Amino acid sequence: MKKIRFLYRLLSAFLDRHKKIFFLGFTTGICSFFFLPKLIPLLPKTKAAVRIGMVGRFKIDEIPLEIQDSISLGLTKTDINGNSLPALADNWSVDESGKNYVFTLGDHFWQNSTKVLASDINYNFKDVETKVLDTQKIQYTLKEPFAAFPIIVSKPIFKKGFMGVGNYKVNHITKNGQYLELISLESINNQKPDLKYRFYPSDASIKTAYKLGEINQISGLIDLSGFENWKNIQISPNVHYNQFVGIFFNTAKPPFSDKSFRQSLAYALKKDYGNLKVYGPINPQSWAYNSDVKTYDYDLANAKKLLAKSLGDQKISSVRIKIVTLSSLLKEAESVKQSWEALGLKVEIGAFSSLDNDFDALLAIQEIPDDPDQYNLWHSSQDSNITHFNNPRIDKLLEDGRKTMDKNIRKNIYFDFQRYLAEEIPVIFLYYPTTYNISRK
Repeated sequence: MKKIRFLYRLLSAFLDRHKKIFFLGFTTGICSFFFLPKLIPLLPKTKAAVRIGMVGRFKIDEIPLEIQDSISLGLTKTDINGNSLPALADNWSVDESGKNYVFTLGDHFWQNSTKVLASDINYNFKDVETKVLDTQKIQYTLKEPFAAFPIIVSKPIFKKGFMGVGNYKVNHITKNGQYLELISLESINNQKPDLKYRFYPSDASIKTAYKLGEINQISGLIDLSGFENWKNIQISPNVHYNQFVGIFFNTAKPPFSDKSFRQSLAYALKKDYGNLKVYGPINPQSWAYNSDVKTYDYDLANAKKLLAKSLGDQKISSVRIKIVTLSSLLKEAESVKQSWEALGLKVEIGAFSSLDNDFDALLAIQEIPDDPDQYNLWHSSQDSNITHFNNPRIDKLLEDGRKTMDKNIRKNIYFDFQRYLAEEIPVIFLYYPTTYNISRK
């Protein structure tokens, strides 16, 4: 009994001495039980960044457009059909000469909350006179009419430090020498995850990085090998209608200078590409695309007939063709080689390093401009015309197409351009390339 009274007095003394602590603990527990579930969602959260890998070596002024578009806007933007739409500029006008463009800015703000002014627009075009008319208007005066100019000014604009007006801002950039290793983007409104882009020199290195967990997504993978039996990954194909794979001929060099010879080689190929088959140089989603062109479906008999017409008395076995190409297209090059050898031609494949003026055929991927203007690719005056193609009719169409402001007239011009180019065939159009985005489920 004495022990019980002693323990009671001891416990009472202990509680009396520490009653404030017990009361505070009890009160805190009750408050936590009722209010903590409501407070937790209000607390700042640490976001896990999406780590994305891309293949390529990029300098600071060559950041992929996919990333640039996340950071900022141009004066205009381009829709899937190649139409120019308002972006930083609410509207624009061009005078009757087709040389003077005036863009009027809307109310937009840089990522430091300062307003975008006309004086901030810093394209720095060569051979173009730029004049700031007021805080919201900027004028460009060209030396020649150029209907595609609104497409040109869709390129995103930045202030110093890659400050833009988009939903993401640049948080950090890491370089290895002159090439980018990492670009870290921070979401402005916290509605989207932060992004970290890492760049790798090859498909093999990016696959290794993914398997080691260095990245959790791959953007633009060409070769899927190695992922066939992987579980818990999502593979999303992406068809690039703004590119095509084709065989470009040196039309300044016999026998490639003869149209019948080029057509013969086109008819000899089995182009089993389904919906990915290409029929012309313009994006099939473009407002200027013409599907009514010569298609060169496989026809070996016609190929042999055209080859005999082209070569005349020359022996077929005496003709040698060297196809130069990239490593990623070697499988396709081998298929082309077999098809042309079926005609009796001697064919070899070489690795592409640089293109000299004496090449025979180049198997490559060509970017398709957003605007149907392809003056730089096919006009006889241009050094960028790698096929050395020279056709006065097509030259005239390309000249008229870029100088004409009326969209309907331009459409008719580019319809004719596509028909005549398909007939002359300085390039065999093959297919639209597909890349793959890899992510974890």
